[in-house]
Amino acid sequence: MFYEAKKQKQVKVGLLVSISFLVFFALSACTNSTSEITTSKNEQLFNDSNNWQSAQKTNIATKQLNKNELTSIYSLAIKQFIKTVHKKDKIHFDTLYFGKHVFEQADDFPNIELPAKIESTQISLIDPALGLSLQQKNKAMVYINMMGWVDQVNASFILVIFSNGGQHQYDYFIDYDYNSKAKNYTLKRITLEDYRKLIESKPIHINLFSDGKYTFK
Repeated sequence: MFYEAKKQKQVKVGLLVSISFLVFFALSACTNSTSEITTSKNEQLFNDSNNWQSAQKTNIATKQLNKNELTSIYSLAIKQFIKTVHKKDKIHFDTLYFGKHVFEQADDFPNIELPAKIESTQISLIDPALGLSLQQKNKAMVYINMMGWVDQVNASFILVIFSNGGQHQYDYFIDYDYNSKAKNYTLKRITLEDYRKLIESKPIHINLFSDGKYTFK
């Protein structure tokens, strides 16, 4: 079940990345005279997106939690991401930009406001089109598309990371189990797919956290 769900989520990641590139190409077309090639690419991505939407209406539904509950679990996952990146790569983020993507899917970003700061990192929630535009101006900017599936059994998140001028860097998969007695979510696993180091066009897959501990020193 875990691997089936993960495959479904990976399809959604592919869609979201494709849509991000669709917006990127649309923005580029405004300043690029070779619009014919860009328009063709846009149409293909748009058609792929629509076809996927028709075939996959809602495979994984998110329970209708209240705003406070959603804000809490999304903030927890972001905190875990920041802590893990710092522990693994010794990187401290000054600011993280999150795209408020709404495509009428089960994994749309919820109607919540994130805290202004998490783990001493400034958090900015922005429109995806603005995010891609800003990345063209600032290559050091870190932009994240975050998808979540939450209920009272578990919570799963995928953080799709872009930087270096809008290039897809890596995906973090963060999974929690819900403890009904303690009424909180406990971290189950964290895995990473690194798109900066492809092997035969596939990302490197790394297990970072399982069985209650990090798998690296």
